[in-house]
Amino acid sequence: MKKRILIITDLAVFPANAGNKTRVWAMMNNLQRLGHEVWFLGLGLREEEVAALKAIWGEHVHNLPALRARHARPRWFALKRFLTDRLIARGIGAPDVDHWYWPHWDSAIADFASRHAFDAVMVEYVFFSRALQHFGKDVCKIIDTHDVYTGRREKLKARKIKRFYQYLTRANEEARGLNRADVVIGIQENESKFFRQLLGPAKCVITVGHTVDPQTVPYPATADILFLGSPYSANVDGVTYFIEKCFPRIRVAVPGARLLIAGSICRVLRPGMAGIELLGEMDDVKDAYARAAVVINPVLAGTGLKTKTIEALAFGCPLVSTSCGAEGLQDAAGSAFRLADDPADFAEGVIDLLTMPERATAYARNAVKFIEQWNSDQLKALNRVISTNHEKNDTDSDRLDLPPEFAAQIGDLCPSPGG
Repeated sequence: MKKRILIITDLAVFPANAGNKTRVWAMMNNLQRLGHEVWFLGLGLREEEVAALKAIWGEHVHNLPALRARHARPRWFALKRFLTDRLIARGIGAPDVDHWYWPHWDSAIADFASRHAFDAVMVEYVFFSRALQHFGKDVCKIIDTHDVYTGRREKLKARKIKRFYQYLTRANEEARGLNRADVVIGIQENESKFFRQLLGPAKCVITVGHTVDPQTVPYPATADILFLGSPYSANVDGVTYFIEKCFPRIRVAVPGARLLIAGSICRVLRPGMAGIELLGEMDDVKDAYARAAVVINPVLAGTGLKTKTIEALAFGCPLVSTSCGAEGLQDAAGSAFRLADDPADFAEGVIDLLTMPERATAYARNAVKFIEQWNSDQLKALNRVISTNHEKNDTDSDRLDLPPEFAAQIGDLCPSPGG
């Protein structure tokens, strides 16, 4: 049955030139493929960003105008957000789940909800889950989580990444936000298991991975290696690790090898080694993948399903990834891509694919086959989300408690600034 579904996000999803943007863009297109009418509500997007999306998606695109912090009400919220942001950037504390949600959005969303009827509303990221409270019980409320945010700092500190500014929160706050939804989407099964343990058996949690339509690119007659990513600290750490530990070995074996780095990560990188080229941000990532003889994902920390890994497989590119970079996709390791965690093994994997075209071609062929089946499985899972009888999953949206066994196990992994 055709349903009217609203997507709420602070992301300008078109052009989809970053991992989180491609996730939301794919979600919108997949819902449309399933026969639903998809609306979009942006949170504070710029006029040109809204115009670009409207040109592609049509008149079902809406936006709540941005508001400068000094004009926000109540004023104390803006001050609290400013000070908390500075603490987070210095590795101190973790904010509550509504930290990134501006209070002035409440009245605007409530007004929007009163003027338009929806069968389901999907919020991107738990940090904007407060928006769900403005829709009635007859509306199925969904959170597309993207990542687990409890204990995120600890995972990065394990790699000695001390200074970073990314979304994170505490276990009880993540649970509070997720409990505002009838259905929680985990982006890969390990994270769905975490959410089930965090929220208890009554909550409906369904895994829906990221999808990318297969669009193979010709195999280039070069020795170019591609890394594509954002300036997320785990990406910077991963590509730095590759440059320092793996790339010199590769250049010895394949003197003509070059490392191409694409995406917004180029803003923060200043590599001082020969054979490295910064491509910058690209409106169409296909242009970057078309230049790659081998794609790498050397990240050693982080959460979620790595969009860059899915993209490389969908473009039919030979890929070498760490276990962290391939989390949620391990079943395809060894056939659709090479898995390597040791620097020497990682370098050897890249060298093999650069010097053995027939092996690289076999990986690329298997990658496309894997993605075709993967995409089909994710569409089926997404259909389950939309078909869920949310009235059977009704929970108290303000519940703050955790299942006792889970609370005892982890406590508050990231103490608050005042705690």
